[in-house]
Amino acid sequence: MTGHLFVLHGRIESLVHDAAIISSDDRFKIEDHWKRLSRSYPKNPAPWAEPEDWPQRGWGRVSDEVWAVSIGGSSALEYEAILNRLSSVLQEIATTLEHEIPKGDRALPLIALPFIGLGGTGYGDQRGEVISDLLDWADENVAVHNIDLALVTPESSVYAAAQQTRLQNHASEETSSPDAARSPHGLAKLARMRGLALLTGAGIGVPAGLPTWPKLLERLSTDAEGLDVEAIKQLSLVDQATLIEMQDQEDFRAHVGKIIREATTPSLLHVLLAGLNIHEVVTTNYDTLYEDAVASTDLDQGIALPWTACKVGDPWILKLHGDVNHQDDIILTRRHMLRYDADNRPSGSVLQSLLLTRHVLMIGVSLTDDNVIRLASEVQDYQKAHHLPAKILGTHLDVSGDDIRAKLWEKQISWVPMEGETLPQRARSLELFLDEMAMHASEDSAWVLDPRFAGLLAPDEQTLAEEARSLATRLDGEKWKAIKAVLKQHGAPTTKSE
Repeated sequence: MTGHLFVLHGRIESLVHDAAIISSDDRFKIEDHWKRLSRSYPKNPAPWAEPEDWPQRGWGRVSDEVWAVSIGGSSALEYEAILNRLSSVLQEIATTLEHEIPKGDRALPLIALPFIGLGGTGYGDQRGEVISDLLDWADENVAVHNIDLALVTPESSVYAAAQQTRLQNHASEETSSPDAARSPHGLAKLARMRGLALLTGAGIGVPAGLPTWPKLLERLSTDAEGLDVEAIKQLSLVDQATLIEMQDQEDFRAHVGKIIREATTPSLLHVLLAGLNIHEVVTTNYDTLYEDAVASTDLDQGIALPWTACKVGDPWILKLHGDVNHQDDIILTRRHMLRYDADNRPSGSVLQSLLLTRHVLMIGVSLTDDNVIRLASEVQDYQKAHHLPAKILGTHLDVSGDDIRAKLWEKQISWVPMEGETLPQRARSLELFLDEMAMHASEDSAWVLDPRFAGLLAPDEQTLAEEARSLATRLDGEKWKAIKAVLKQHGAPTTKSE
């Protein structure tokens, strides 16, 4: 199994990783925001000690999981020298992690780093060259080391420019399925057209440390007095939850919330999904990790339904079964399920509307949830009653290897099994699928007319970009306002002083 390069929209401190590489300078000045990577933050964000031989080597380990690389002093180094330092760091990290189990039970360790040199100093005016060189370096190194790399940025323009560069570099490697519902390329096209909605379940939280539904109930039953933990496993999941609630009526939902809050950092899956920028999201999960992943980008934060009013055009996430911040609304037992239609019919109708009018990408969903099954079945009955043509409701990216359940849904859902002999291998195949999808889905061109990204353009494209920038500074008057705004959205300065 060879390593892979992921490009992510977000922040390293909002991503579960095995090691991180950050930038500094020759004086070992660490920016304050990197202190969030400390395990003791914010209670005791102790300063990191300067590594041994820092002035000579320009790199070193600064904590259990963090390495730093200097980008120089008053004058920046040649970028090739920085890449050489990164290679030395990566070699040391790979050796350090060789015999450790990756976090989240991943098949390979995940090393996260920013687009080094694009901060307030260094190579900010040479973004195009830095992105190109860093992507080439990363591709070469993941082929050498048995690790995965994640290049992370909170800036939409840097993220989009990197994805477009990757897309051009790997265009000849495309192996998309002719069935759009089964390929990263086809699903990405639906995402760009705003024809794709997202349905997530407990499976996306497991790499972040959250329990599956059965594991959650096992913990709740262990904590409840007077229950035989093994005996109640003979019951269905919703009946197990019902019995546990009977023993713990006052604090049942609070105990659920306490367990869910133990996971505080989004996994790679959460960050990959956030990077797809899907505006209509439904989840059966109680946690806020997906929302946290979106919040770590510069994208609009999704409105959480049903507790916040939604305006036209707002992205939103519907918490179908409740939320840790609204514990009284958590739905888990059979009694909760039976009352769902009476108490939450509009929420269920939103999911049904998406199943009818969008293509729903399903991830981490077991499709054993009685409530979700009922809502989907009602959509099928509605289609038949009105003699509507058969419509595939969505695509399920499956890591469970559940061939029997795939057979059950074959006429309603495009079921895509992930490759791999073990669950960690299949989970990593899902990450690779979503990474390729994100590469194709990114269409933000906010960088194209920004002169800092000129290094990513061919000579004739650079000429066109310069002409467009010149035009943007010359346009004046109300009739040109809309055109000027479009040029600005694509990175063009609109005044000569910008």
